[in-house]
Amino acid sequence: MSKIQKKSNGFTIVESLVILVILLAISLASYYVGRHSNNNKTTSASTASTSTSSSATPSSAQVAANTSRQNDASAVMAGVDQYINNNLVSPSKVSAGSSKVLDICGSDCSSSSTVTVNLNYFAASAVSMHSYSSSLTNTNPQKVYIVQNASCNTALDNLISPNSGRKFNLAVLYALQEGSGVAQKCYPS
Repeated sequence: MSKIQKKSNGFTIVESLVILVILLAISLASYYVGRHSNNNKTTSASTASTSTSSSATPSSAQVAANTSRQNDASAVMAGVDQYINNNLVSPSKVSAGSSKVLDICGSDCSSSSTVTVNLNYFAASAVSMHSYSSSLTNTNPQKVYIVQNASCNTALDNLISPNSGRKFNLAVLYALQEGSGVAQKCYPS
């Protein structure tokens, strides 16, 4: 009987692709966690200042809805950032392309400079532009505000007047359900 010897000179193409997919998944997870860890730092005192919730443990459906809200808020801010990078000006308008498709644009949403954002939770019509006001709040978990000339106080999840050293100051204001109440969240650009 003869023995068949198999030469092993490295990885096959399939093995290489599997390793590449795993590395990509780890990279995306790291980016997502890093991007959101700065926005979700709150203390118990700051949560009390912006929350109207009880101490009840949220249901799994509530947790899933809140995760979808956070993902959509992140997608909206990414669209705003992309618009600024592409056009070197802040967007001035949003338009509902369809029920879950949001167009971020300047004065004309039919131009080629429009950035499209696909939403999973919010209806595109629930996203609106607002100018900064120290009294502007969002306690409606079905709405998203893109706030012009504003920044976030991430410790308190509220709006603050913008840093005068930055050219573009925008924030996304949204709300999460916590128990039987809501907590406002602010996502900075």
